[in-house]
Amino acid sequence: MGKQNPVTMEDKYVLGNSGTPFYTREYYPTEGTPDAFILFHHGFAEHIGRYDAFFRLLAAAPRNLHITAFDSRGHGKTSQAPLVADAPEIKAWRADGLTVVPEKGQKHRTGGWGRQLPDYEFMIKREAARAHAVGRKLFLYGHSMGGALTLGLCTRGAHGPPAPETLKLLAGVIASGPFIRQTKPSSFLQVKAGMLAASIGLGNVVIPIPLNVKEFTHDVEVQEQTAEDPLCGAYGSLRSISDMISYGASLDTHAAWDAFPEDLPLLIFHGGEDQIADPKSAVRFGDMVVAKDKTTKVLQGLLHEPHNELAPEPSKLADLISNWVHKRTGDATVTGTSTPASAAAPAPAAEAEGELTTPAAAEPQAPETADTAKPAEKASTAKL
Repeated sequence: MGKQNPVTMEDKYVLGNSGTPFYTREYYPTEGTPDAFILFHHGFAEHIGRYDAFFRLLAAAPRNLHITAFDSRGHGKTSQAPLVADAPEIKAWRADGLTVVPEKGQKHRTGGWGRQLPDYEFMIKREAARAHAVGRKLFLYGHSMGGALTLGLCTRGAHGPPAPETLKLLAGVIASGPFIRQTKPSSFLQVKAGMLAASIGLGNVVIPIPLNVKEFTHDVEVQEQTAEDPLCGAYGSLRSISDMISYGASLDTHAAWDAFPEDLPLLIFHGGEDQIADPKSAVRFGDMVVAKDKTTKVLQGLLHEPHNELAPEPSKLADLISNWVHKRTGDATVTGTSTPASAAAPAPAAEAEGELTTPAAAEPQAPETADTAKPAEKASTAKL
């Protein structure tokens, strides 16, 4: 790509759903109006600071995208280094009569999908208003846990959240390595034990989880940085883990595939050598989902985090995303033609306390045909 054009990054706290201050970062071209807006949701046991270099690629010309990312509940600076009560932001919000509930003591506790999805919907409405105010479209983009949440948000039908009107604010959805099923599944007894513990009031109990940074990326420098990152602790609450596994599996059903809005464009890409999230389940979702405009890319040779792979893969991936987005904003392809190396019933309604009833891990309801070619892009499964 050569020398990058200037990009502006701003970090700030946004008063979000339930009065929670969420840490956010925005990336956009320093000059001119971005061509489109993207709202990003990160993965499990990580934070948005890990995407700094990649988001700068997306924001720089000629890609010209505006990226807003937030540390979700239980993660990053939102909950692991939250605003203190006497922070200027909190004082200002309370002076305006707003309710503020800092995330004190909520490290590693997401509250599960029952809290994560309303948070996500809040951010969608906020970003849609900002994008539409300058005549631009809004796209969603989620990775791993965030990729599954993004797909889950779009397959809930009448169960909500989100409200059907919220999905109409979107111009497209991007899912990176969505955590639908595990490449190396936990035992049935482990899953059931976690679900039971969460269901009897132990959902906030935090336990260690096995994470091997060598399975994230081939870039040794990124591996070392992640291992030493205090905001990437290998822990999670029973509710967080239980929902991630069971609701991920609920996406691997005809009911979920059929509930996705037909007219909402979908891009799924997945590292072909991913040892964390199963590539086959992502391909199956792309094959079976009813979306009319759908594209699935298996990035052969890449691990769980294609955006953090060795150069030039991140730049090629940025081209893939940018070109896909621009095509759906009415613009012609604006970046190079290079591509990355080789390229359930809807979740049930929230309970009274805001928690979701945890479904049993569903079995796949379609053959595991990982690379079925489609005749046109709107229904394509391809290898890059």
